Amino acid sequence: MADRHISLDRVLTRAWTRMVQILFRPFSIERWLMLGFCCWMLSLSGDISTILNIGSNALSHDAADTASHAPADKLAALDNVLNGTDGSFLQRLGTELQWEPAAVQGWSLFIGIAAPLIVILLVVCYWLYCRFEFVFLDDLMRDSTEIRKPWNEFRSIGNSYFAGSLLVTAALFLFNLLFFFLAGSVILDWLKECGAAREWLAFGASRVYSLLFLGGAWFLISLVAGIYIWFFYFLLVPIMYRDRVGFSEGLRRMNALFRRRFWICLLFWLMMLVILFGFGICLLIGYVLTCCLLGFLLGIPYVRAVILLPYWTFLRLSGVELLEELDPLPAGQP
Repeated sequence: MADRHISLDRVLTRAWTRMVQILFRPFSIERWLMLGFCCWMLSLSGDISTILNIGSNALSHDAADTASHAPADKLAALDNVLNGTDGSFLQRLGTELQWEPAAVQGWSLFIGIAAPLIVILLVVCYWLYCRFEFVFLDDLMRDSTEIRKPWNEFRSIGNSYFAGSLLVTAALFLFNLLFFFLAGSVILDWLKECGAAREWLAFGASRVYSLLFLGGAWFLISLVAGIYIWFFYFLLVPIMYRDRVGFSEGLRRMNALFRRRFWICLLFWLMMLVILFGFGICLLIGYVLTCCLLGFLLGIPYVRAVILLPYWTFLRLSGVELLEELDPLPAGQP
């Protein structure tokens, strides 16, 4: 039997039509507020990360201000920090930056306590994100605004998605850490040589080639891995929801779809990039037309989730319609 014709235009059209029907026909402020709450939970980990980035930037500015009082002989200081044997690396760094020993110990203690707490907070927020993925999807599929019922019904599937995707995220983090270590070791060896020689030495062609190779390999692998993980949202979650399967089985079925419909999936990814770019342009126009009032409202997390509810609904339904287009259920099966 010939393969069924796959139409991405049909996917996007049906997703848009269902979004309009759910949110605007009829319009219900209660529905928007409840579904907006789900979207807020989905973006909670991103909001926490933004807050942490702002804090880290503030700390880095403070460190830069302190570093401005470092000794004039930067190369001698560099040699002492990297090649010295007097005390630990942090002690030598604190001495060259004129940090008080008590301040170094205080910051070390603070980081040692804060870092595990931050990691725990991010993991909890990510767990909420994974659980609300299925709450939000179930509400859209059933045209409902319930939270408790889908929260309990999809507990095992949501937890499976959390555990599996967290392992993938950890593996990706270790991969980036490995490349950072390899590239950093090349630069660190050069800085050690510069400090020991008291002059800025030529970086060397071999080091340049090494960094180019590492950077190119990192970019290609990250691009492939990023596209693959991107489909967790658009295919894996709908597969797990529709078929009521765990992460590993859902991943196996998603990989099977990739093998059969690789070019269709790649084209869908490119089309969604265009749509996301167009959405960004529309937001920019909205900022200008409202004299940045829209930007102020979008800065409030829950309000942003409610305002952008059509956007999040369209994206989620696009994944559902893509799955239906690539792997339709047999006739008569719900």
